[in-house]
Amino acid sequence: MSTQLPKPRLLDQLEQQFWQYQSLSEPIHAPSPTMEDEVAFVWRYKLAVERAAEFKRIQKNQQRSEQQQKLRQFFCRAFEAELGRLLAQPEGARKVMGIEVAQLDMLELLLDPDGDVRRLTRCIELDPWLSQALIRHINSNRFEFRRASELHDVQLAINYLGYEKLCQLIPSLVYEHWSWSPDQSQGLHQRKLWRWCRLLKSRAEYWLGEEGIGGDSARIYACLFALGPILVHRQATHLYQRMRGEWMNQARLEPEGDLSEGLRHLRLPCEPVAEHLQRHLAIARRFLEGVGYSGRFLRLLTALEQPWMQSEPAARALSRAFGEVVYLTLSGRVMKQEDGLEVITGYYQIPEARVRVLHRG
Repeated sequence: MSTQLPKPRLLDQLEQQFWQYQSLSEPIHAPSPTMEDEVAFVWRYKLAVERAAEFKRIQKNQQRSEQQQKLRQFFCRAFEAELGRLLAQPEGARKVMGIEVAQLDMLELLLDPDGDVRRLTRCIELDPWLSQALIRHINSNRFEFRRASELHDVQLAINYLGYEKLCQLIPSLVYEHWSWSPDQSQGLHQRKLWRWCRLLKSRAEYWLGEEGIGGDSARIYACLFALGPILVHRQATHLYQRMRGEWMNQARLEPEGDLSEGLRHLRLPCEPVAEHLQRHLAIARRFLEGVGYSGRFLRLLTALEQPWMQSEPAARALSRAFGEVVYLTLSGRVMKQEDGLEVITGYYQIPEARVRVLHRG
């Protein structure tokens, strides 16, 4: 099989549907009746003397709907331009999200089978957020080996956990730090992001094992693979809330309240977010280059952007895991039938029987 296998156009379209699903805002269950329905209602149930006034109201509602549609289009264009500008500034994103090069070096250290526990301990102690997160986890109810007395010293916490459990815990804490933002909405988008990463991690464990890589590395690789979607997700939600607040404040100065009413029903634009999510590998690579990181993860992201059959084993495993996630998401939540998804299993060389068993499970 050729190592320069190009990606089919149909596969690009399917992956675009997958990312559109990932970027959809919360549904609004308030279908607006059409003008024909309202006119029929007027003629059937209203008296003849009320018809003229009712028809004017319908016309006004129609005009308001058209104005709101134009407002949504204008907001979407402004949102798309500003989101592209923000994602092209890695240093600004690093300050907002708190992603440090030391955290990437620490994840890279965990992949070393002969890891240095002293160096790992120093990395944790030098990261204030990670130290606090580790203490909170050990003292919380979700930790199965919780002590009767709480721990407050990082060194004691590391000694209590041990090196193996610490290596299993750190990727989850780092992913939680990257994806969580207290001052932003954590609604449907956040749940989808966590579900996507959990599914990717479970599929990566299988394919990494097929490539001869230990299953514990799946947490680290899945965390890195999710860096691009996390960047897009957090920048998009933060920008949406900021722009919507600014526009609402400006609309309150208008003499009529129609503009403010239209802005109140605005939702996060799906199309620009989906387009950037589809380029998440390039966004993550530019971010790592922008913050001055030059380790092995940068080479891995570069390999993931190439035709996957010529990549290193970890890149091939992550590509196949991502292909499975796209297949299962489309077949289970987006498309009503599985017909037409064979291009995914064919391009990523995934046995058809495997994804069908996973889908039924």
